[in-house]
Amino acid sequence: MRLLHICAAIACAALLGDTWHTPAAAGVAELLFDSRPESLVKGGASVPGPIQAQAEVRYPASLPEAGRGLLRATTVSDHLLEWRRYGRRIGGSKGSARTRELILPLDYCRDQPRWYLGLENSDFDSFTDYDRIRPGKQDAFIMDAQSNLRNVGLTYQPSSSLRLAIGQRKQLYDFTGTAWRWRKQPQPPSPMKEFPYALGLDTRSRIFALEHRRGDRLWGLQYTDIDFDSALSVNSKGTDYWIISPGAGASWEIYYRQGNPDECLFMSGRRTKLRAAGPTLTGRMLRGEHTFDFAGTRIQAGRRCFSDSFESQVIFEYASNRMSLDGFIDSDVLPFPLGERQGLEAWGKMHTVGLRYGGGDQVSTRLRLLWGLSLLRSHAELHYVFKQRSDPFGPMEYPHVGFLNFDAISGNIALGLRYSDAETWRITGVASLQFGAADSQTESWEGSRQLPPRVVSAPSPSTRSPEPAAQPSSSSAKLQPSYILGLSIERRF
Repeated sequence: MRLLHICAAIACAALLGDTWHTPAAAGVAELLFDSRPESLVKGGASVPGPIQAQAEVRYPASLPEAGRGLLRATTVSDHLLEWRRYGRRIGGSKGSARTRELILPLDYCRDQPRWYLGLENSDFDSFTDYDRIRPGKQDAFIMDAQSNLRNVGLTYQPSSSLRLAIGQRKQLYDFTGTAWRWRKQPQPPSPMKEFPYALGLDTRSRIFALEHRRGDRLWGLQYTDIDFDSALSVNSKGTDYWIISPGAGASWEIYYRQGNPDECLFMSGRRTKLRAAGPTLTGRMLRGEHTFDFAGTRIQAGRRCFSDSFESQVIFEYASNRMSLDGFIDSDVLPFPLGERQGLEAWGKMHTVGLRYGGGDQVSTRLRLLWGLSLLRSHAELHYVFKQRSDPFGPMEYPHVGFLNFDAISGNIALGLRYSDAETWRITGVASLQFGAADSQTESWEGSRQLPPRVVSAPSPSTRSPEPAAQPSSSSAKLQPSYILGLSIERRF
């Protein structure tokens, strides 16, 4: 049943992070890069629309920036995380996303609209596979993912300095796949274990936003109330297990701009907290329980400078995500304490520091050449403890305890071209290349939650400072260059 808990942890960590905030996608790329074309040519930076004077439905307070009305269509195709080790491909991910946005004024007061309505519809699909060979073992999995997002925003502008907005977002996720595990040693190999799984997630968000302008200064606040329901199904040894996880959370985001959108200093910060808890079932029988907590923080600060002939934007970014999972399951037909009980505790964190830059140069009256660069440094830690109790009168056993430290340097180089006329069309195409390298350190042991003491070998006459006999295993992997292609078409009317 260990794989059951691992699937639950991976699914929750992947889905309930900051990726829910990005429209059209919940893919691996969104953990580090905003894959929309206008963002890729700025180093993959996700800057709130009000700062850029760009209308976005996910920021309903920015809808008046559309003017008379705006229709936007975006398509993105990516091929990411091509991992190779010793010349062998061990995994990869590819996907595509499509977004449609419509923003309209609802009335006119003294030739200026006071009410705006925004509608958004997004679809995303991806395929991920992984095949890892370890000493004596081999693990592999495949996963198909689809998501659909529907977003509605409404803005009221009582004056030129104040905006009030509300929004409603609904997003559906559907993940299906299979995981395999088998031993190659000792000979003959043991039969392969197959774990089909399916995960469905339904998230609902309510958005409340306030924006105030005074002179050349702008500040805004956006609060998002989130609730969700998820169900993870895993088949093990012919038995279907269901992990039901209703949950709720909230996100606070504040942003500030000093200067006009074309030349300004700005900063933004977002804090997200989520919590889920629920049962594990076989049919209608309760077989276990679990809890999941997530907290994420993102801070950005930067400078924008746009003119008729040149544009530039530089951003410093810091992001931190933390998660914890605690659960157990009765792995026998008999309920605990008559049967065996297994459990898992896992907790981890990920920090990313990045520098992103975007620039552009006018090459003709309506064409502008764009480019973007980014450099990111990430560190992740994951600790896990498997728990087991076969004898109700005996002590708790810890058959497997371990940790993983992961360090990576990644970045992207993007090149794009934008066509825009005076007031009607704006078309942006971009190609972005992602690259990186990663190092990992793992260690596992049995019998205790505490790291066992190092065993030091006896000193030899020729050795003054003996090294420990056992050391954590380390490995490095170079992420193969991967790409994102994007096209955005806007028409104002």
